[in-house]
Amino acid sequence: MKFLYEEKNTKKTIEYEFNKNWIESSITIKAINFAKAFGDFISPDNQKDKNYITTSQFRTVYGELKRIQMKKFKDNKTSFLLLKPKMAYLLKRNVNKNNKDAYNKFHDFFNQMYDLVLEGGENEEIKRFNNMMEILEATLAYHKSFGGK
Repeated sequence: MKFLYEEKNTKKTIEYEFNKNWIESSITIKAINFAKAFGDFISPDNQKDKNYITTSQFRTVYGELKRIQMKKFKDNKTSFLLLKPKMAYLLKRNVNKNNKDAYNKFHDFFNQMYDLVLEGGENEEIKRFNNMMEILEATLAYHKSFGGK
């Protein structure tokens, strides 16, 4: 998943790309920079034409993932598997012509991480799921700090 982001202080446009190693291996400073840029990209302050995701919509997904994490991923894998169709529903229910780009990017972001968690097999799934949670948590924090409503 790629997106173009204009940095506020330099006004430079930078292309950010999600790196699958952040899920497969470990979080890096580039992952945190991606989370910061993406959190801003989907926030209201960055989108003048209402092309953003609200904090409550973001937290709907994050909250379900957090519940799965707290009850142990291994014991709640079915709930995790059902999140992809729930995301498709959330996208369809909330998307409109004004926020289509933000929702599609968020959907792509989620799906890429989701698929990488499952590609790891049983031995890697828990580690990959936890890496996914760390990236989402950082993205949510930045989203809120950039004006998420």
